[in-house]
Amino acid sequence: MRTGLRNAEQIGLNWENIEWHDDGTMTVHVTHTVKPVDEANGHIIYDRVIGGKTDAATRQVECSSRWLADLKAEYLRQGRPAGDRPVFVNAKNERLFANGAFNKILHRAQNDAAVEHFHWHMLRHAFASYWIKTKTYGSQTDADWAELARVLGHNDDRITKKTYAHFIKSDRDRKAAAAHMAKMDAELDFG
Repeated sequence: MRTGLRNAEQIGLNWENIEWHDDGTMTVHVTHTVKPVDEANGHIIYDRVIGGKTDAATRQVECSSRWLADLKAEYLRQGRPAGDRPVFVNAKNERLFANGAFNKILHRAQNDAAVEHFHWHMLRHAFASYWIKTKTYGSQTDADWAELARVLGHNDDRITKKTYAHFIKSDRDRKAAAAHMAKMDAELDFG
């Protein structure tokens, strides 16, 4: 939630993609994604592949100390796995390939927070909206948009602007977006 990564990029993370820093932050090296490669018995078979949805998808993303704490706890829960092991695993310590597994986790959190109509990709949108709210305070420059595009793995900032500019079209919209994000902060512990 606190990275802006696509679902398939999150699923594709191995522990070697996480760089821990002494200052209480970390960098996620986004180098892989998962893609459907086949279907058997009505189930989609996924594989971890190099690269991503766009050329810009291979990138480094700085992460908050809050997510660092969550990830460290998961690392310890998994028994300090080797670098080539997946970050997100099922009960058998196998990579969570299915979106369904991630959606089950999200739906549990959604129910706990009493938030309606929420799907996994909305976490990416929430991240971008939160970025706009906190990083730029409604006065976006081309450099702000370019940085957000880089973090999201967009090839250029045109898709970023097209997708997220509606949050800042008017002062009323900025206030509404800020109110919405404040609610998200409180209900989903997005800080």
